[in-house]
Amino acid sequence: MKNRFWSLLLVFALLLGGCTPALNSESTGKETTLPLTESTAETNEVPTQTAPPSPEELANTAPIAEGSHPREDDYLATFKTHFLSLGQVDLHMENQIYQEEQLRRAAQTLLEELTAAETALGVKPEPITVYLVREPLGGYAMSLGSQVFCSPEELENGTARDDVLGAAYGLELAWQRAGLAEYLFGEADDEGLRAYYADDSHVYTASCTPIFLSPLIADEETVRAARSTARSLTAFLLEREGFQAFRETRDVGPLLPAWQESLGIETPLRLPEKSEVLAEMELVTNHSSICLLRLNNLSFAFKDESWLDPWLYGWLCNYFAGMDKVLERICTEAPSVAELAEENMQKPIWFSVEDNPYGISWAFGDTDKVLLDFPQSVWHETTHILLPNRFYKRDLDWQVEGATEHFCAPGTEYYWTGFADFEEFLTWVFQESGEMGGDDLVFYDRVGKIYEALRDPNAEGFIYETFVRAYGIAALLLDESLSRSEEFKFYDTAVGSLKGEEAASKAKVGNALSYPEAMVMVEYAMERFGPDAVTAAAVAGKSVEEAFDIDYETLYADAVEYYRALYLEQSED
Repeated sequence: MKNRFWSLLLVFALLLGGCTPALNSESTGKETTLPLTESTAETNEVPTQTAPPSPEELANTAPIAEGSHPREDDYLATFKTHFLSLGQVDLHMENQIYQEEQLRRAAQTLLEELTAAETALGVKPEPITVYLVREPLGGYAMSLGSQVFCSPEELENGTARDDVLGAAYGLELAWQRAGLAEYLFGEADDEGLRAYYADDSHVYTASCTPIFLSPLIADEETVRAARSTARSLTAFLLEREGFQAFRETRDVGPLLPAWQESLGIETPLRLPEKSEVLAEMELVTNHSSICLLRLNNLSFAFKDESWLDPWLYGWLCNYFAGMDKVLERICTEAPSVAELAEENMQKPIWFSVEDNPYGISWAFGDTDKVLLDFPQSVWHETTHILLPNRFYKRDLDWQVEGATEHFCAPGTEYYWTGFADFEEFLTWVFQESGEMGGDDLVFYDRVGKIYEALRDPNAEGFIYETFVRAYGIAALLLDESLSRSEEFKFYDTAVGSLKGEEAASKAKVGNALSYPEAMVMVEYAMERFGPDAVTAAAVAGKSVEEAFDIDYETLYADAVEYYRALYLEQSED
């Protein structure tokens, strides 16, 4: 019975000959049929296995089909293509630039490099689709998941390797992509790294974030050092722990001590507080701005070139460290709105970083959008997003701004660091304003005395929050009797003036207060009625009269007397 079965099977094989089924291209291309091969069914010999075609053979013999790129959420451009299906890779060329020779040459380059990567890593690349276009959105090679968009020149000269390898090996982070590209196709430069990091001002480059890897932001030397560092860290992980450990490592910070010891780098490579947050940073080229940095739920769209500098790394680390302090103060002092603030900090927030004709920064209420003109304003404007004025009343801006200044102060402190004392700070601020005299000297003499009275004796260095508080108290008590010079005014813009309100008496109109004065007025109200109640009233759009049965003029007069007794009369000469 068994012999009869095998005989019938042999007959069917002979009848079928060597026919092979038609090979269908992807859904984006037309059907293509490969030529038939000679049958080997005439003998009982087992066909010998032939070696797979080389990258050159496959690139030059694969049929070219017509395809297209459909409209998608992340890459909205729709265009028709000619493409090659190359096993794990589909390579499309936009019809507007299509040339068969160039397409096949690009295919050979792509296959050779992916084959080299697989050989070196022992890990098979994942399927990817590469689109060769005249110009990628934003002007630079980019990848979206398993899709890569680049120009033919970027593929051929290697500048698209980061994106190709990142897509092929599921690498999300810029340092991994750059590190793997340099590890496979670059050269080690341990001596160069030792020389570079001998300068301790270069320490943050070791984070390998997009800020240091991008020629949009960093200079040529910094980019080269960051890529060399990423390569060395990649080798460090691959050769000690393997590819999986490399792919799963997101923050390079914990690796730095062992890595620098292995290379003989003597300068301690310690990254700042919150560097682990910046390890998740993504830089995206964007047609509406110079570049776009994404950090989890936050987006920073840069339209002002002056911001594009490596100092951004330290500023962003300080931003996150400062916002932790801001949230801590809100949760401690105003528990009734703490949940709202924490929820809002997790929502998408869009920062448009640009120079604007108004010279101001601005938070757009419930839209979670911030116009950012000055780096020191970021904590203040984010606090507006955390504690939005839900029922906006224009005449109550002083309450909202005063509360915002109070809660953002621990964050803003991160910007004004490095000064030894009040005098050094003041000298730096007015170094180009000439010699201070007259009423200006009287005012800052009083600010200094109040500052010393307020200052925590255990704190070291200059404390910006204490300075703003002292400035606000001095302005509240003295400005009516002084004629100060504009060039020596540090922080005197009235709350209402930015919204077109005319000058008015501070004793009668809250929006006539400067920002520091609004802060100390709100802090007086917090001292009297409790910080939670005052903050809740500001968020709910309730005036002090509605919330605490006291009119503004009475509150102002009481606050002036309170601060005068504490910080003016006792310090009179």
